[in-house]
Parts: sequence; structure tokens; C-alpha cells
Amino acid sequence: MTRTARQTPQTQDTGFADTLSQAIAARGLSFRALAEEMTLRGAPITAPTLRSWASAASLPTRRSSIALIDTLESVLGIGTGMLHRHLYQWDVPEHRSVAPTIAGLGADSGALVREWGLAQPIGYFRDIVVTTVQLENEHEGQVSQRNVVHAVHDGLDRIIVALDAMGLGSGTTLTTLTTVAGASLGREGAIRRTMRLVEVILPRPLLAGEASVIDLQYPVTCAPGAAHEFRAVSLVPTTLLSATVSGPPTGGHFRFTRRIESVEGHVPHTRSTAPALPTASMTGVVKDSEAALVTLSW
Repeated sequence: MTRTARQTPQTQDTGFADTLSQAIAARGLSFRALAEEMTLRGAPITAPTLRSWASAASLPTRRSSIALIDTLESVLGIGTGMLHRHLYQWDVPEHRSVAPTIAGLGADSGALVREWGLAQPIGYFRDIVVTTVQLENEHEGQVSQRNVVHAVHDGLDRIIVALDAMGLGSGTTLTTLTTVAGASLGREGAIRRTMRLVEVILPRPLLAGEASVIDLQYPVTCAPGAAHEFRAVSLVPTTLLSATVSGPPTGGHFRFTRRIESVEGHVPHTRSTAPALPTASMTGVVKDSEAALVTLSW
């Protein structure tokens, strides 16, 4: 079982329960009505669970439960992060920074870690990382990546992402080719073969529990007649890491292989593999991971 990257909330801290019960009372909702509305919005939950949270008998500590909090805040009409902020505490020493994960990728990154201050607490986790590579023809493609991050502490103003600059060459600056929505780009550094570390600067500092959505797009190239690999990496605890490679719209089939690895601060080990199959696309998914690497080859 994957360890949680968040400390279990202290039982004497009733901030979450107090905020929840007050918001429910203000809306005049029953637990049953609230549960039904959340389920209609794609966040299934039961009335007994909501009653337990509101009375501080229990708190949402599982990732699957915490994923419901955004919808709960929306249904109750309270500010983003008003419930989240009572839950998050950073508690796993080896994940106080991205440095151990970068080391787990086999990267000689000591200088980069020192220069960027990556040994310091990162203060966030990622709910989802969804990466899609759309091959426009035999030689070119476009990468689209969506990141949903939550701040663990007040004041988060930037995150670090690892991007695969497949086929662009070591002399190419990826940040000059990347468009970003919901943020801006800062520094860039190489960490492993075609992998680049990129600093993403948020438009404003986040409060604890507040979420931010960041969309990145950049081009990649494929050498004619060669085998290709694309990697999607989660450097921090992530609820969902997904990578998809799709062929040109004109059709055609590839023989893909998929490899999913853990990179939790040690030598990566294979968690699952898929045999080569003739197909137009392939997806690799990792759920509830401390740090992971999905490699798609064709």
C-alpha cells in the first residue's frame, strides 16, 4: 500500500468539522441532500460519511476521500481551500523535496538541486498529471500536459515539473517552445537524457489547500526509422499520473510497449509492463503514487 504524503489530522483539531458543519447549516441542507448533490456532480459520498466528518468523529485522510473536498466546497458555496487547509500537513521526510526523486531517476543533479534549492520542502502535491502526445505525422508531435496541484502551506508560488523533450536535442531550450496557461515559466535544467526540469511560476501565491490548474504544450520530434520513447514523471505524491501517445489522425498502427516504475528516492524498479501490440495509441496510468515514471515506447 502506498503511504500517504499527508499527516493524519490531529483528532483534537476540529477546524475541518467546525467549518463543514457551519457551512452545511448556512445552506440549510440535510446530510442526505448534500450527499445526493455531490453524487450528481460526480463525487459520490454517503450521508453517514458526511455526518461523521461534520461531527469530527472521523476525517477524510484517504486520497480518494480528499479528492471529494473540492466538490464539497463548491456545493456548499464556500471559498476554495476553506476545508482543504484544515487537512494538509507535510509529514513524509523523504518527500519534503523533489531531490530524492530526481536522484531516483538516476540523474547527476547535485548542482541543480543546490542552485534551485530543491532540498527544501516543496509544499504541494498533485491531484492529477495528464499528459498526451499527439503525433501529427511520422516525424513531429505535440505534447499537452494538465497539472492540478494543491498547496500544503500558505504561500506556494511555484512548482517543479519534469518534461520529456523527446527529439529536441540538448541544445534546445524547452521553455522557449512551451506555451503555458494558468502560470508562467521560469528556470530550466537537464536531469536525465531528454528529461528537463522546469520551474512553473503561479500567477499568485496559493493558500493552504487551494488548487491551481496549469496546462502546458510543447512540440517534440521523432527521428525517422528509429525507436522512440516518451516519459511522464511525477516528482511528488500524485493521485493520478497518466500518459498517452496517439498516432497521426490519418491512421496507422504502432507496436507500443509500456513500462511503469517507482522512483521513490531509490533505484527504479518495474511495477508493470505491457507487451508490444499493434495499436494506434497506448496509455499508462499510475494511481496514488509517491513518485512514478511511465515510459511508452514505439
